[in-house]
Amino acid sequence: MHLGTSVANILNKFNNQPINILYNPQYNMFDMLLGLVSDNIYVVDDRISTLNNNSIKVLKNNQIDLFSYNVGITNSIFQYTSNKYFNNLHINGIILTHSNKPNQIKKEDSLLMNQNLEKEYKIFFTQKIASSWRLSNSIVVPYGIPLNLFNIDANINRKPNTVLIINYERMPNINALKQLLETNGIKVDISSEINFNPKDVKKLFNQYKVCIDISEHNISNLLCSIACGCNAITYATPMIMENFANTPNLYTAKSVEDLINVIKKIFEKETINDFTEYFDKNYNFELMKDKLSTLIKKCNQEAFVL
Repeated sequence: MHLGTSVANILNKFNNQPINILYNPQYNMFDMLLGLVSDNIYVVDDRISTLNNNSIKVLKNNQIDLFSYNVGITNSIFQYTSNKYFNNLHINGIILTHSNKPNQIKKEDSLLMNQNLEKEYKIFFTQKIASSWRLSNSIVVPYGIPLNLFNIDANINRKPNTVLIINYERMPNINALKQLLETNGIKVDISSEINFNPKDVKKLFNQYKVCIDISEHNISNLLCSIACGCNAITYATPMIMENFANTPNLYTAKSVEDLINVIKKIFEKETINDFTEYFDKNYNFELMKDKLSTLIKKCNQEAFVL
């Protein structure tokens, strides 16, 4: 990284231009939601497509020096602590965390992490997740789903006896899961290409009665699918059970056999449920947008400390 880029980043904090965000993606719907919060997000990752309003701009490695940045945002505490990328750019960082602290992290490691991340904002999406980490400068911002973009389209016919498995992380074990489900008479489609055009995502989710994502940190995928009338299923991890078990139309499974039974019971249901009121109260997008926007502005206004 050129010295001139770092100086430009510092100077960029004190002008009245839009706030440019350098973002490390999560590879799920939250990337798209963040793109709806800010109009100036830059991603150095060719797996992420642009939003239809170009709020997420994809850069190649040799293009990063072409822009100045105000704030860095990442979705991993471990990635942030092991990679001094934002620090080298002289921009303040915001760390988003979507899961509980792993049990294998020792107490002394937590104390050191807290000390090293004292100045960064840590954003958690439920109070229980934040409490599991116990880090200073932590803020809770509940997920928000824009219901004007994700909702039930009665004009789309849902595929009978077919589930959609979301595999944006391209996990290799998904094909084995697909084979097991199909052996039990369940048709399976897999979505592995990241498409962040909200109209396309809404159309996709409205084609299915059941949507599956087996990774707990991808809960945003399932929340978007539920808003579109899907019955969402994920594994019954402690984080999911503690934080999202009461979400309507969210089912959990403890094993593949349990997953198959849950799917078959859902197929027997005839109605598609609309939970607009629940989502408006518990997953309000404007509330999330306001809180994240305020934190991004606050982070930009603070001086960078080496």
